[in-house]
Amino acid sequence: MGRAAGNRDDWWGADKASAAGTSNGAGGGSRGAVVSGATPNHPAAVTRPEPDIPFDPVVVAEEEAVLVVDKPPFLPSTPNGRLVRTTVLQRLRDRFGEPDLTCVHRLDRLTSGLLLVSRDPATRGAYQRMFQDGRVAKTYECLTVVPDDWT
Repeated sequence: MGRAAGNRDDWWGADKASAAGTSNGAGGGSRGAVVSGATPNHPAAVTRPEPDIPFDPVVVAEEEAVLVVDKPPFLPSTPNGRLVRTTVLQRLRDRFGEPDLTCVHRLDRLTSGLLLVSRDPATRGAYQRMFQDGRVAKTYECLTVVPDDWT
């Protein structure tokens, strides 16, 4: 499958030639993830550069038990191995100073949309069960632009 012209990989850090996965410089600096837990093959703290993804989640509703955020595309919902700090979850934890925030569900990295984030461990399981049991439905829409030169 081909890539669309002007897909802007350069500014969200998808420099395919870089093994480290850092931005090629077009999008600014990078964030580092600190991985702890010493093993013979890995030092106690390793800093890995992460791409600078220039989009932040927007809080659209804030309640005592939950946040509803508009997740931008390209930003993962939760840590995924390669990206630890550059995620919706970590950005919200940093912004609100709430290290126990947890995403009730997730949206794929390339998907934008509303994301429910739990603030309260006592009610978190009830929200997660609603998604697991299918009592909450997700609806996906695809919006695209067709180039003028397509017939």
